[in-house]
Amino acid sequence: MSKGLIVSIFLIILFSTLACRLSGELVDEPDQIIILTEEAVAVNEKLEQAVKDAEQKGTFTLEITEQQLASYVAINLASQSSIPITELQIRLRDEQIRISGIAHQDNLQLPLSVGVRVGVDEANNFRLEFTEAKLGPFPLPQIILESITKEVQKALAEQMAKVGEGYSIQEISIGEGSILIRGIKK
Repeated sequence: MSKGLIVSIFLIILFSTLACRLSGELVDEPDQIIILTEEAVAVNEKLEQAVKDAEQKGTFTLEITEQQLASYVAINLASQSSIPITELQIRLRDEQIRISGIAHQDNLQLPLSVGVRVGVDEANNFRLEFTEAKLGPFPLPQIILESITKEVQKALAEQMAKVGEGYSIQEISIGEGSILIRGIKK
C-alpha cells in the first residue's frame, strides 16, 4: 500500500466520523414553538366546532397541532397555575406528548421534562401513562405522578362537563406534530 492511499483512507474515515457526529447534533433540536394568542383562540374555535358537529352529526373529530396545543396550554397555565412554567414546549411525537419548560418556585428555576401517553380504554375512560417525568435531574416521585394523573383526569372531566355530559371520547391518537381526538354524542 502506498502512503497516499493510507492517508486517503484515514481522511475518508476521519471526515465520515465528523459528518456523522455533526449531522446527529444538527437533527436533535427542533425549532422553538412560539406561543401565540391566535393559536390558543384557534383551539377554542375547534372545540366549539367539535361540539356543533357532535350535535348535528352525532360524532366529532378534533385535530390540534403542536403550535396550537402549546399556545393554549401556556396561556391557560399563565392564568391558572400556582407554579409558573416558562419556555413551555409541547411536542407531539412517537405517540407521546412531550412537555418541557422551566418551572419556577420561590427562587428556584429547574428544567421540567414530561413524557406522557394518553388514550382511552375499552370502556372509553381516559387513561394517562407517564413515560418520563423529571424536574431538573431528578425523577418526580410516584406519589406526585399519581396526583398529577388525578388532576388531569379531574380537569378533563370538568372540561367535558362544561361541554355536556352526553359526549364520549372514542379515540385519541398522536401523530408527528398533531393530536387527533374522535368521539360521539351519547
